[in-house]
Amino acid sequence: ATTFEAVSDGDALFMRSSDGQVGLAQADGTADEALVVGFADADAASGETVKVLVAGLLDNQTGIDAGDIFYLSTTAGEITTTPPSTAGQFVTRVGEGATSTELSIQLEPPIRLR
Repeated sequence: ATTFEAVSDGDALFMRSSDGQVGLAQADGTADEALVVGFADADAASGETVKVLVAGLLDNQTGIDAGDIFYLSTTAGEITTTPPSTAGQFVTRVGEGATSTELSIQLEPPIRLR
């Protein structure tokens, strides 16, 4: 996919409906921004092509414990074990810790908090 902003390896990505380009997903943005389509497989500058991982294992991660459930963070592109809890934010489950360095990608649609 083509990026509309710089992304880093492992960043959670969403796809703009207007042009199909990808950028950093976040739980406190719009519904589109909270819909994670996958994770960047490498660093890429704006306008470059990046491979988007949509299933399997995301490796070379830090801060992962096997069995922990991960959600999209309110920090753009990041994931967390603490789901958002503020009204208007989105809870988007993105995966589960498989090992201490691997995330099993399990993308789910966002749920808006009221």
